[in-house]
Amino acid sequence: MPSPSPSPPPPIPTSATWFTPERLLALFCAMSMLIYLDRGVISSAAVSGAPGTRSAPLGSGLQGEFDIGYAEYGLLQAAFMTGLLIGCPIFSSLSKRRNPFKLIGGGLACWTVATFLCGVAPNYASLFVARAVVGVGEASFCALAAPFIDDYAPPSRKTTWLATFYLCIPLGIAFGFMYGGVVGSALGWRWAFILESVAMAPVVAFCADAAPVPMRGVNGGCRTHSGDGGSDGDEEELGADGSRGGREGVEDRVSLLAAAEVRLLPIRPRSRGARRSLRTFPVVTLHPRFPFNV
Repeated sequence: MPSPSPSPPPPIPTSATWFTPERLLALFCAMSMLIYLDRGVISSAAVSGAPGTRSAPLGSGLQGEFDIGYAEYGLLQAAFMTGLLIGCPIFSSLSKRRNPFKLIGGGLACWTVATFLCGVAPNYASLFVARAVVGVGEASFCALAAPFIDDYAPPSRKTTWLATFYLCIPLGIAFGFMYGGVVGSALGWRWAFILESVAMAPVVAFCADAAPVPMRGVNGGCRTHSGDGGSDGDEEELGADGSRGGREGVEDRVSLLAAAEVRLLPIRPRSRGARRSLRTFPVVTLHPRFPFNV
């Protein structure tokens, strides 16, 4: 019996005229490169700098300007990770009631403002808070971007698309080291943060202005139009597994269960001469009325 083909991705929403799966992948790759660029920037030598010593009492980078040591610098990374860990479950929960694409845009807006504040922070305490907020903003992308690619990638190329998406992580960090070294040495460590927030601003503006893209199984299901286009056709709601919702979906599931056959098979002993067991276990055989099973 041939296996049924995998469920197709949700249909393209008619209101999102900009949308194609390839454009969505390119957009998310650009977001990922900019986000992980920041990971490399904060760790680059020209930005992190070094604390003051006897030979160089003023130090360099943000450590020298704020007169902090390696321990305080490490706490900046801890603040970022704390914000990321707190933000991920929050955005995942919000995606059940709000459009996930718009949540990513809102989170990146928070990220953009926070990275700019990192560049203009007057003291260590404000930089610490700004790094935590950067983590919260990044959490929206980390929690919600990959499911979009899983939904819309062609089934035969899904692993390639996901590999391309995740390849942006090491590339972004590597470019962040180089970018932070060049900009930090030429303009100062503050400009490394300010310029990356400026680079993310057009992406945030696009997410705020563009029509949202639905994600399967969240935000009340993925509503699709069964007509030729526009909002005049009948709407159909897809559940988390891609099946139909509402009365028709219930009828389909009841019809499937009605075609089930339940049998009790005995468990036979393996060794010769052993006492036969009367224990049984249920076996359910489904006979769905699919064309290939008629």
